[in-house]
Amino acid sequence: MNMYKKLKGESKIRTILTKLTSNKITIKQSLLCILFVLSLNFGFVYKQVSTEIDSEEYQKAQINRSYVSKTAKTPTELKPIENAISVFCPDLERSKISYYASIVYKESKNYGYDWRLIIAMMKAESNFDKQAKSYKGAVGLMQLMPNTAEWISPKLKVQYNGASSLHNPEYNVKLGVHYLSMMEDKFGDLDKAIVAYNKGPRKLKDDLDQGLETNSNFLEKVKAYYLDIKSFTTEYPA
Repeated sequence: MNMYKKLKGESKIRTILTKLTSNKITIKQSLLCILFVLSLNFGFVYKQVSTEIDSEEYQKAQINRSYVSKTAKTPTELKPIENAISVFCPDLERSKISYYASIVYKESKNYGYDWRLIIAMMKAESNFDKQAKSYKGAVGLMQLMPNTAEWISPKLKVQYNGASSLHNPEYNVKLGVHYLSMMEDKFGDLDKAIVAYNKGPRKLKDDLDQGLETNSNFLEKVKAYYLDIKSFTTEYPA
């Protein structure tokens, strides 16, 4: 297809040059042809000769490249999140850092959480390894149990396709943040929600019924990571 387009373009150029060297061409046409040749050196097609060459696809390609270039830039809101991930996991590929940051930003905004909390939980749960799997069977960035994911998925109107689907970062974080919000609604306290997220709501309820402390090593770890992030990032983006 590219070769066809090239030959097609060369044929039209030859036609223009033939007219240029003939006596039948007008002065206006001569000037347009000269402008056309000059325009090729500057990488764009002169509008008035668009009838002589197939310029439409070139224009579309230019627009597409411009669009990709603009969307590829890192939004200001994502920079502190990317910085936090890169500090915690400096060996992680830059593309993954940007990808994870965009997911965390979106889901934290959806539920009104400080993105630092989500990053701290991801660090404590999986160290940003989307393939992570615990000895109990928790999977992915936010270490969700498959049965928990299967239970939550219909609530979010997303399809559960087995434990392997939890290796998908976007799906995993979406369910994870929603589950955290459910635990906070259930226990009415963010600290308790974090503990319930990690050890399970039934286990936490049993502890509370027995008057036991709700603190856990996981909660302390998340808090420590959260404070670390606050020390080297700017304020939470609006």
